[in-house]
Amino acid sequence: MVGYLHAFGYLEHLLESCVHVAAPTKSRFLQVQIKLAINRLKLQQQKKTAYNQSARKEIAMLLEQGKDDSARVRVEHIIREDFNIEAMEIIELYCEMLLARFGLLEQMTTCDKSIEEAVNTIIYAARRMDVKELGQVRDQLAMKFGRDFQEGAEQNANECANSRVVHKLNIKAPDVILVDQYLKAIANAYNVQWEGMIHPSEDLLGGVPTAPSTVTQTDFLYPIGAQLSPQFQQQLPVADNQFQHLPTRNPLTQTLTQSVEPKFSSALLTPTAPAASAAGAPSGSSSNNSSLKRKLKAEPTEADLKRMRGASSGDADDEPGEASGNVDDDDDRFMHGDGLTDKQRDILDIVDAAEDAPAAIDLPTLKKYVLKLEHSINKNEEMRVRYPDDPLKFIDSEADLDENLHNLMSASAVPELYPNLVSLGAVSSLLSLFEHPNVDIALAAVHLLSELTDDDVVAEATEDGARGMKHLVQSLIDQGVLDVLVQTLSRLDEFKEDSDDKQGVFDILSVVENMISVDPAATEPAVAVTRLIPWLLDRIAVKMFDSNRQYASELLAILLQSSPVPAVFAATTSSLSSSTTCRAAFLAHNGVGILLTAIAAYRKRDPRDADEIEMMENLFDSLCAALGDAEVKKRFLEEEGIELMVIALREKKMARMRALKTLTHAMTGPGGEECANRFIDAFGLKSLFPIFMHKGLKSYKKEYKAHLESEEDEHVMSILACLFKHSSPENRLRLCIKFSENDCEKVERLLEMHEQYSAKMRLADAQLEQDRELRKSEEDGDNDDDGIDTEEERYLNRLEKGLFTLQLVDLVAGYLCTMPIETEIRDRVAFLLGRRGDDFSTFTAVLREYAEFTGGQNDETNTERNFIMNVLAKLEILNGISTTDEGTNE
Repeated sequence: MVGYLHAFGYLEHLLESCVHVAAPTKSRFLQVQIKLAINRLKLQQQKKTAYNQSARKEIAMLLEQGKDDSARVRVEHIIREDFNIEAMEIIELYCEMLLARFGLLEQMTTCDKSIEEAVNTIIYAARRMDVKELGQVRDQLAMKFGRDFQEGAEQNANECANSRVVHKLNIKAPDVILVDQYLKAIANAYNVQWEGMIHPSEDLLGGVPTAPSTVTQTDFLYPIGAQLSPQFQQQLPVADNQFQHLPTRNPLTQTLTQSVEPKFSSALLTPTAPAASAAGAPSGSSSNNSSLKRKLKAEPTEADLKRMRGASSGDADDEPGEASGNVDDDDDRFMHGDGLTDKQRDILDIVDAAEDAPAAIDLPTLKKYVLKLEHSINKNEEMRVRYPDDPLKFIDSEADLDENLHNLMSASAVPELYPNLVSLGAVSSLLSLFEHPNVDIALAAVHLLSELTDDDVVAEATEDGARGMKHLVQSLIDQGVLDVLVQTLSRLDEFKEDSDDKQGVFDILSVVENMISVDPAATEPAVAVTRLIPWLLDRIAVKMFDSNRQYASELLAILLQSSPVPAVFAATTSSLSSSTTCRAAFLAHNGVGILLTAIAAYRKRDPRDADEIEMMENLFDSLCAALGDAEVKKRFLEEEGIELMVIALREKKMARMRALKTLTHAMTGPGGEECANRFIDAFGLKSLFPIFMHKGLKSYKKEYKAHLESEEDEHVMSILACLFKHSSPENRLRLCIKFSENDCEKVERLLEMHEQYSAKMRLADAQLEQDRELRKSEEDGDNDDDGIDTEEERYLNRLEKGLFTLQLVDLVAGYLCTMPIETEIRDRVAFLLGRRGDDFSTFTAVLREYAEFTGGQNDETNTERNFIMNVLAKLEILNGISTTDEGTNE
């Protein structure tokens, strides 16, 4: 019996593979999948192009820093992505061809010659591209033409797949010449002085003058007269007559330079006459690429321009009697193989730009797009209700719906029309799609909303555009978009492989951030009543680092910084949950504990890359923003946040500066007394004073070049000032003892900082006076200062140069001198000041200005100002006594 079954299976395999009698394919399903594959290919091309644009900037920075090896590794990935983009363009055209000839495809049982190359290429590329719809198309084609046909096409055994696609999807490393040319183009685009291994004017061109500053596609892929290695020649695109009209998306020529060769296909780039003859090809052969040199008159007519556009796209026929290779080689107007002068190239660029640019959307077009979207939504709902158990019946309507959502993205170019978009009911339609049963449709609606609210739109918009954006955001808030977005987050599984859910989460967070940037006063309270804060905290709690965890930390920091501090926090968590601030929601869902747990990972190690560094800074910023409230400080103490910050100071890692900043916020304002005392009890002074004395600063700055000494001084002095203000008498005594030990070396450091920042103030005043004199001379003596308060301008200028640090230094020094039991410190300060010809009045002048700009004159509840005035009064008494003593001695 088993033998019969094996024999039956073998016969079935023969029938399917050899005779090509396959299982009947689902024609309607195949047609829909081809449409979806085309849309997915377009989206993938956009994503890869956007990634390459950002990656090129990073490579330029590497070249500027002299990290050539790292840049070469990174640029190979860009080259691979460029190859994938070109391959996707060809596959997209093949898919469109199958749609156009779908009737022929549906009727045939064997692959017809007219579509053989398209079918083989799609099956070949499906395994090598991350496009799931293309895999569905491959499976359907395999069902139709048999398993052996599929296996042969995947291995390209019959060599029917497009040679360009086979080459572009090859995993072989790019030639070193190609890598070098990419790096040179990137360096030129970002004005980086960089010389690669190969110089076109010497190594490649053999004496031909150096190429112009702009990198054209012709010069980049095949310089005139270049003697290239066989390996590099193999990497050049192979001509394919069927795709000579295909425009090449070379990011180097599209994004790095302003002079883009119009509609040049890389399929046309074959050796010119000199190069071809050098390779042994006859001058009249096809390798003598006449289409590469386009001949144009000095003053072109409209007919000339049309002929040129047709020649460049491969669609125009040659004029009768004119051979395609008839080119005047001695014409000086032809440079580097394009046959155009600068003026002619500019003309063609303008013409091609006008042809390629999308039509500017206006109000009638917007209405048409919205009506089409409404119609597609209603059609899809109708088909889903009519055929709830047959997806093939309604999948076509969902493809149309996705296309209409994509069309509406063009409205982001005209935010002035956003009020009309709202009045047409498009907002409510988009919100309804967020709950669509097909998650892909919901993500497409989210992506559309992300594009419409992009902050770049506001930055480039007019005054009417800014008002239109605000109108759209307010309408979204009124219709409860934030609740719907949070519910959509719960539907997504961003950790699932081969899913767009991760990008969907990113788009949702982007919408929230965009709305906050447009109208923070209206958005923040609306966010507080949703479950977005708990979701952000749960996402940060995930230990694995990725872009969405970083984005969640950034958005949490933005929300907490824009959230107002409640006047009175309730004592219990249950009552806090009813508050309408993000700070209250943060505290109610154990935000302090989650942030401290995430920060603890960096107490003994540094982040691995720049993105993780940014996430670490976002975590500290979120914590600092929340510590503005006394109830958060209480929870911070309960979670042993002070002890964690002390460990970060002791370990001397990158987190040290952020730990200083966090301690400053924890000890400042209401609730800072307990934090100050806990810091001393946790032996924080042992870690703080080495930083104050700049011990190991040189090695630390060498390790972390972004370290700012002035910022560190400000945080250290802020902590010391808070310790003197808020500590208990016992801890304050311990602090004074620290200053008096080792022959008062810390007092000397304090006076050194006073002199250092006083010199900065004198320099800042001199520079400000010089700028005023310059402005006065430019105004020809008519200097009314345009209503500018000169004293306020001076104070703000001094603050930028470090006045606040000087004020804190003098406050700490003045307090030490006024301590009754610290006569040793007072005598040492008086001695050091007298050696410079100063006395305690140098402190009083700074502290008087500090008190003047701290709160109101009659504000008795201002503890900060009262503390400063108390120290100031005692210093004036000390200064009067010392002056009297000097007079008596004389």
